Amino acid sequence: DNMKLEAGGQFSWQNRFLNSKTWDFVNPTDSVRSDYNDFKYEEMIGALYATFGAKFGGFSFQGGLRGEYTVTDVSTRDDENDEYIISRKNYFQLFPTAFLSYAFPHNHELQINYTRRINRPRGRQLSAFRNVSDSTNISYGNPNLNPEFANSLELNYIKSWEKHVLSTSIYYKYTTDVIQRVQFQSLENPRVMESTFDNVAKSQALGVELVAKNRLWTWLNLTTTVNLFYQQMGEIVYRDVLLKEASDGFSWMTRLMANFIFGKGFTGQLTGFYSSPRVIAQGKTTDFYSLDLGLRKSFLNKTLNLGLTVRDVLNSRSWHTTTWGDTFYQDFERYMYGPHFSLNLTYNFGNMKPKKKPQSNREVNDNMMDEGGEYFE
Repeated sequence: DNMKLEAGGQFSWQNRFLNSKTWDFVNPTDSVRSDYNDFKYEEMIGALYATFGAKFGGFSFQGGLRGEYTVTDVSTRDDENDEYIISRKNYFQLFPTAFLSYAFPHNHELQINYTRRINRPRGRQLSAFRNVSDSTNISYGNPNLNPEFANSLELNYIKSWEKHVLSTSIYYKYTTDVIQRVQFQSLENPRVMESTFDNVAKSQALGVELVAKNRLWTWLNLTTTVNLFYQQMGEIVYRDVLLKEASDGFSWMTRLMANFIFGKGFTGQLTGFYSSPRVIAQGKTTDFYSLDLGLRKSFLNKTLNLGLTVRDVLNSRSWHTTTWGDTFYQDFERYMYGPHFSLNLTYNFGNMKPKKKPQSNREVNDNMMDEGGEYFE
């Protein structure tokens, strides 16, 4: 009972298609421009993993190794290329993990963890479609992007009470092949700015994260997260050109999640998020905040669920970025024009729903957007 060994395999396949066109309603004789792009993304991942866990007195250990072989095909066709241009990538990577903890008397616990993770490029980051809705700011993706790799080391202290849990973490994160938006003046017209994505730098982050979980009443649970960190971004090089020297800065973010149990199968969730200004590849962003709501009704012993989600209730998701280089200085603001409503119906067959690892506050911020405020889901 004090030792446990697990091993297994996993295979995933996804195929996405995106057709993009530019419409011009200013000139009625040319309502549809020739600018278009057909984008296809196919990804196959085969993985084998093994984990070993053991307990000795107050000590607990778990170590694991996951090997992944990935094949991606990114195909793009536009008005300049009638045939699909295919970018294929094949790579094998190992992802080790190690968790060591010691449980003290009276519900105190100390943990030290190491993980290696991958963040693959998605969506508009890869699509080569040229967005010319703003003729002075042309943006497009990069089909040749490589994934990011992050190595994280954490030291956690956890104190538990009957209805409350407090966790304090000190962490260090080192990321290679960081995917960031890069901007530069167009070679064809210096009055036009172009932006795309590239693996531009390495980054380091050192921070402290506090997480408090409170069961206030039988119908209300609160989870509060505060993350403070110092981030250092390496020099930004694009196409062998130095766009910006190394930079650093201090940032913080906080998130409050309230879960409600109303009875008769009704549950609700309210999530508030705030992020302070932070360093990006060629500049910085201002702060932003958001509020999301969710309501769910369960039927048939929770096998059938109807959910309503409202994102950006306050219509506050706007991002203001300031970027600069040797030959330009630019302020840019993007609005999401919320709120956004979604209605979903799910039916669970047995216990087939995969377990989702809870994301930390810093993971939510990294995954939610790029520095321009775009979602990649």
